[in-house]
Amino acid sequence: MKNKEIAKIFEHIGKLLELKGENPFKVRAYYNAARTINNLSSNLGNYTSTDNLKNIKGIGNALAEKIIELISTGTLEYLNRLESEISPEVIEMLQIPGLGVKKVRKLVDELGVQSIGELEYACFENRIKLLDGFGQKSQEKILQGIDLIRSFHGHMLYSDAEILSDQLLAELKMIPGFIYLSTAGSLRRCCETVEQLVFIASISHIELDTLENHLILLDSVKRIIEHENNKVTIGLYNDFICILKFFDEEYFPAALYYNTGSVEHVASMNVYAKKNGYEIKDDGLYHNGDIVTIHNEQELFDQLNMAFIPPEIRENTDEIEAACSNGIPALVEDTDIRGIFHIHTVWSDGSDSIAELAKASRKMGMEYIGISDHSVSAGYAGGLSVERLKAQWDEIDAWNETDNGIYIFKGIESDILGGGALDYDERILDKFDFVIVSVHSKFNMSKEEATERIIRAISHPSVTMLGHPTGRLLLARKGYPVDIERVLESCVEHGVAVELNANPRRLDLDWRYLRLAASLGVKISINPDAHDISSLSQYRYGVKIARKGWLAKKDILNTAPLEKIKIILSG
Repeated sequence: MKNKEIAKIFEHIGKLLELKGENPFKVRAYYNAARTINNLSSNLGNYTSTDNLKNIKGIGNALAEKIIELISTGTLEYLNRLESEISPEVIEMLQIPGLGVKKVRKLVDELGVQSIGELEYACFENRIKLLDGFGQKSQEKILQGIDLIRSFHGHMLYSDAEILSDQLLAELKMIPGFIYLSTAGSLRRCCETVEQLVFIASISHIELDTLENHLILLDSVKRIIEHENNKVTIGLYNDFICILKFFDEEYFPAALYYNTGSVEHVASMNVYAKKNGYEIKDDGLYHNGDIVTIHNEQELFDQLNMAFIPPEIRENTDEIEAACSNGIPALVEDTDIRGIFHIHTVWSDGSDSIAELAKASRKMGMEYIGISDHSVSAGYAGGLSVERLKAQWDEIDAWNETDNGIYIFKGIESDILGGGALDYDERILDKFDFVIVSVHSKFNMSKEEATERIIRAISHPSVTMLGHPTGRLLLARKGYPVDIERVLESCVEHGVAVELNANPRRLDLDWRYLRLAASLGVKISINPDAHDISSLSQYRYGVKIARKGWLAKKDILNTAPLEKIKIILSG
């Protein structure tokens, strides 16, 4: 083992000890030893005993023994033990450029941040810039650092994959010869996270080798990993993988369907299709062994005598049976959304004023918005005292007294406290137009404790909706354990809507529970959880997930027009 490797290990140990809050002298001993070893002219591998090593300034008996262990075994038991005592997600945060141990400790101790994903989310909620010793520039640098180091286990958030896909599609369309070009795979099915991009294309008058020469010149392309037959595997500059598959023009519709998947859905479709002599392959639709000419996916379903199955729901639940019996509902569309709730302003941890957010929402075509800053217990997010609440209400009342083309509802995102109680007393809670209740702390609960805590909050007569029901952060944190069915049943009992938090880092409630919610009669509110003007449009990610959960316009609370939503909220 080389000196630099040993020095790096000792420096890492110093950081771990500092993270744990160990004695500063002990911490400094490892940092000093790392510097000493880095500057040595002789190779530590030549030292065979601790006595020889102790002659080096700054290397005592304990450090000498660890050096011998590293040289002889290549590992260090002390390091392994230290790493087992600290969350690996916290250790991973040390990789972020410019984020040293002291700052990581402060983030963990004061904000409860436990992973890069949670840190990123805290940045987007402007919690970092509000923390003493950080500020706006620190928050921006942390986000830049996260972008540099992270492609979380090869997965990417849907929203990030969509941006990357759009960029690459625009570049591909500059190559001459494309007839058809479409996204496929999990991105087309609107999955919450995406493992790789898949494009299906038909192209004329160009050989694969020539195409490869075009591809390598694209801004997004780092390298061509391999090409075989009709498939090119591309490595992008962020190390994400893209699969580009080519088919003759007449085979494109069936190829698009086949490569959209899911694999389980296509397999089940083929079981159904084969009963009538059909087979769907990567290169076309066949009937009794002969290719069938189709011009689009709709014609594929027509051939099989079934209704069109939207890409979002092709997940091998019971969509095939539903398509055979006209049981697939007309899924909700972006244009069905008439207003948006769960918006944070400069009054708590948002970046923009109420007026700025209202004007931007009006420009998006909304009839109403619901302002819901954080409640008083959320000190980390500038939670509102009763005095500040009343001042905010005055501002909203003044807006609504003028014909501004969009109505503002007065709301709050109230923390669900440890036992299920809410912030503020009854007199204050009763004055809101709507109350969102959310868990923001004490995640380490048993399933029973979490469920009872949420149900108690839901039962409060002032509560309108349950926010981000499981508390998950995609690619960062699993949700707390909770009996979703019991929670949904309680929502029905108390007339409480459930939020589909459209922030692409949450997308919570999970689409797998949405059909259950609809079947029970729970209204879903698609909320952007916006903290600035740009994130208002996040509601459309929620629409995608609502479609994936088979939801129709009638299932969504905020598809109601203004006058109807006023009646609903006042009831």
